[in-house]
Amino acid sequence: MTRYVARRTLFLVLSLAVAMVVIFALLRLLPGDPANALLSIDATPEQIAAAREQVGADEPVLTQLTTWVGQVLSGNLGTSFISGREVLPDVVDRLAVTIPLTLISFVIAAVLASVVGFVAAYRADRWYGIALSGLAQLGIAVPVFWVGMILVWVFALTLGLYPSGGYPREGWEEPAETLRYLALPVATIVTVMTASLARYVRSASQDALGSDYLRTARSLGSSLPRAFWRHGARNASVPVIAILGVELATTLLGAVVVESVFSLPGLGSMLVRAIAQHDYPSIQGVLLVTTLLVLLIGFAADVLQRVVDPRLRARTAGRAA
Repeated sequence: MTRYVARRTLFLVLSLAVAMVVIFALLRLLPGDPANALLSIDATPEQIAAAREQVGADEPVLTQLTTWVGQVLSGNLGTSFISGREVLPDVVDRLAVTIPLTLISFVIAAVLASVVGFVAAYRADRWYGIALSGLAQLGIAVPVFWVGMILVWVFALTLGLYPSGGYPREGWEEPAETLRYLALPVATIVTVMTASLARYVRSASQDALGSDYLRTARSLGSSLPRAFWRHGARNASVPVIAILGVELATTLLGAVVVESVFSLPGLGSMLVRAIAQHDYPSIQGVLLVTTLLVLLIGFAADVLQRVVDPRLRARTAGRAA
C-alpha cells in the first residue's frame, strides 16, 4: 500500500506538470494579445510594444513558461495584468466561496443519493422505487442552470424565502446569513448531483442484493437490510467511491455555471472575468489550482478504494511483487 501511494503521488506530480504545460500552451494558442487588455482600441504601436513588455508578452514563449513554472514552485501564481494584485491571495479568497459550495452540496447529495439509490434498488418492484428511479433519470436530463433559474423563480422571486443571488460582503463572519445566500446554489447542485449519483448507488446496490453471500446471510436468518449493511455495503461502496470522486471533481468544475447564475464571487466567476480580459496570470492561476484539486480528489478516491476493498490491495501487491 505504501508503494502504491508513493507511485500514485509521483503520478499526481507528473500529471500536474503536464497540466501546467498544456494550460500555458493553450492560452498562447488562443487568439488575442494580452497587451490589448491594458490599452484602448486607438493605442499606438509604441504603446502596444510598451504594454507587451510590461506583461512579458515580448519574451520568447519558453522563457515565459520557465518564468511561470519558477513562480509556481516558489509559491507565487503571478500578478494580474488588470488589477495589479497577486493572483494567489485572490484565488484563496475565491476558494472561500467555491469550496464550501462544493463540499456542502457534495455531502448532502451523497447522503440523499445513498438513500434514494438503495430504496430504488431494494424496492424496485414497488411504485415508489420505480418513481425514485424515474426522478433520478429526469434529474440527469435537466440542465443545472435551468434548475437554478426555477429555484430562483419559486423560492426567491415568488416566495421571497432566499436571496436570488449575491454573497455577503462580510463572508463567513455570520455563517447563518452566508448559508442563507448559499441555500439556492447548493439546492441547485444537490438536485442534479443526487440524480446522477443515485443511479450508480442503485446499480451497485442491485448487484450486492443479488449476490450469493447476501443470499447465504439471509438463509442463516439475517434480515435483508441487516445482511446488506454487514456484508453488502462494503462491496457496493467500492464502485460508488470512484463515482463519488468523479462527481466531486465535476461539481467543482461545474461550479462556474452555478456561480454565474447566482452571481457568487467564486473561482468560476473569477475565471470567466479573467478570460474576458485576457488576464493570463489569473487564468493560469485558477486553472492550475482547479486542476490540482481535481487531481487530489482522484488521488483520495483511489487510495480510499484500496482501503475499503482488500482485493484491490492484493492486486496492487501482486503487481508490485
